[in-house]
Amino acid sequence: MKPKRLISLLVAVCMMITMLPLSAVTAFAEDTSSSTGGTASDGTDTYKYEYTVNDGNATITDFLGPVDSTNTGPYTITVPTKLSTYDVTAIGVCAFAGISISDHQKDQELCKFCQQIKTVTIPKGITSIGKSAFQSCTALTDVTIDADITSMGSHAFIYCHALKNVTLGDGVREIGDYAFMWCEQLEHLTLGNGIQTIGDYAFNNCLVLDNVTLPANLTSIGEYSFWRCNNLHHINIPEEVTHIGDGAFGECAELRSATIKGPVTSIGKSTFAVCPKLETVELPESLTTIGDSAFLQL
Repeated sequence: MKPKRLISLLVAVCMMITMLPLSAVTAFAEDTSSSTGGTASDGTDTYKYEYTVNDGNATITDFLGPVDSTNTGPYTITVPTKLSTYDVTAIGVCAFAGISISDHQKDQELCKFCQQIKTVTIPKGITSIGKSAFQSCTALTDVTIDADITSMGSHAFIYCHALKNVTLGDGVREIGDYAFMWCEQLEHLTLGNGIQTIGDYAFNNCLVLDNVTLPANLTSIGEYSFWRCNNLHHINIPEEVTHIGDGAFGECAELRSATIKGPVTSIGKSTFAVCPKLETVELPESLTTIGDSAFLQL
């Protein structure tokens, strides 16, 4: 083919492409960082979900309720690890929440579905839980996380007022800020050995929480994280902990003893403030600073 004819042909092809609709043009290219999505039911065809897809993995953005419209709850949820042909790796912001927040506006009908969730199991394959993912699931009583969670957004389970049992497996690495705050019926908490960080206010005002065993690999306890956990009787802080935030165990009305084994050099202000039954505290030799009102008793 002569050079002039070849050039003319290329110009004609380019002109044809520019005249096509944008959707037709993009169809020619493979987008490896696509942000598509849709709706799909889980593997048992019991519940429906909305999701987005990025880099080939799905994030659940909304729980759409049961496939069977006559199913009014309560709902037992195992978060699906596959929707359509995509692997689910994340639970998005407010995805299962029983309330609409500024970061994620929800239809009231979807909120009502979420308020009928009774149990949640998060299996392996999920690696992140978004902010307020299960906030205000007011019927939720049991949560089991078997997944390898490397990121848990703030307020993940806040205001789950009926929540009684939480089991976090060895794959969970962190508990986000405000994660279980005001779960005032939370009584049984099992923490896996993989947890390294407990965020600020994580279990604040869990009024009946009892017999908490902190995991051996824990390094940081956030501020006010167990504030007003009135049913705690003893707390044993493991050897790897280097940070205890302000007010971490303040106003624990039944706390009687505490043991700090780790290389902690300072205890923040109000750490054990207003614990009227506290009788014994074992402190490490590494301790050099005790904050204001750390052991204040009114």
